[in-house]
Amino acid sequence: MKPLIQVLALSALSVFLPTLALAESAPHDPIILLRSEALTYAEVFEAALNKAPESSTRQPREQQVLAYQDLAKSWTTGNPRVSLNYLGDQVFDNRGLQELEVGLEWQLWSVESRRSNQKLGQSYQREFVAWQDYLQLLISGRVRRALADIRETEMQVHKAENARDEAHKLVAIAQRRLLAGDASQDAQLQAQTLLLEKEKDLLQANAERVDAQRNYANLTGLSIRPAHDFREERSALDQISPDHPALRFLQSAADIASDQITQSKEEARGKPSLNVGLKRLRGERSEDDNDALVLGVSLPFGTSAYASAQTSDARRHLAEVQVQYQSARRQLQQTLHEVEHELAVTQTAIKLSREQVSLNRQRSTMAHKAFELGEITMTRVVQILQQQQLADTEYQLLQLKQQRLIGEFNQSVGVLP
Repeated sequence: MKPLIQVLALSALSVFLPTLALAESAPHDPIILLRSEALTYAEVFEAALNKAPESSTRQPREQQVLAYQDLAKSWTTGNPRVSLNYLGDQVFDNRGLQELEVGLEWQLWSVESRRSNQKLGQSYQREFVAWQDYLQLLISGRVRRALADIRETEMQVHKAENARDEAHKLVAIAQRRLLAGDASQDAQLQAQTLLLEKEKDLLQANAERVDAQRNYANLTGLSIRPAHDFREERSALDQISPDHPALRFLQSAADIASDQITQSKEEARGKPSLNVGLKRLRGERSEDDNDALVLGVSLPFGTSAYASAQTSDARRHLAEVQVQYQSARRQLQQTLHEVEHELAVTQTAIKLSREQVSLNRQRSTMAHKAFELGEITMTRVVQILQQQQLADTEYQLLQLKQQRLIGEFNQSVGVLP
């Protein structure tokens, strides 16, 4: 089994509404995600789950469960074998001695072997259920990150557009003052340079938004998204529970490994077999053929050393799965503490940033008026404007970061959206 701790550190709904559309854009074509009032986020997560590469293993896993359950219900193991034995004296005395035996042989379950296979089938059933929950959580984490990326890039585009518009206003003011003769051409050039910078920032922000939208389309197979932004509340859970989908999946894997130890031991000890057949024999040519029923039972014994060797691999696998479980639990707990701490810091930073935004907006408004009146230089206006834009962007990024961290918190404790 591939170690799941790696998957967690990166750290389980099959019908679409007719209104859902597939993303058919070429790899380098711009992605435009239209908003849909009919589409819900439950359908978005469902679409991502169905499109996930891991979903292709659902059918083999389910078939494995059914195969083990059917095996445990059977009274025999494997296929019956046909045996044919012939005995004659043609090569030696040639008196007509002849013996012919035809039979069928079945391998039977021992009581313990049958019980261990039934238990193994039940463990595979529990693992399949746990795997589906784990897969749903895994894909939910990917969609959560994709939606957070879209929100952030859209905010960056919006801020870049506002900054570009502010630069346009400064260019217009600088041109009016230059024509009036109370400003230098250098002021106009500074305003035009600022405008070019903001145009470049807008271009970069749009490129990042396209990447985020393409990632969403590739993840979900959709070219539309819900009309409203995705938001979720922080879970009331504050610790990692054994019912966490990832831990339940690993625990079910440990249960299977434990059952496989018992199964390996029983397999190594061997199984009893039942033989049923017919025998026809004749002593000499002058005698009549005699038919007889043949019944036979064979029982294995003396296989303890072989059984010990056969179970060693299963015991080692169990130890490795138990290590994965403990490592995953420790990693989840560490991630949870880190997210909790970052959430607390972010909440405090949001309060401070809100006050800073208010002050910088007042300074920016005053700076625009002062520049129109010729009281300050263009250089000073640009500095104040950039400080105000930086404060606005930081404040909104902190708000989006808080939403992203809430999603990561819920993901850490195993809560689905």
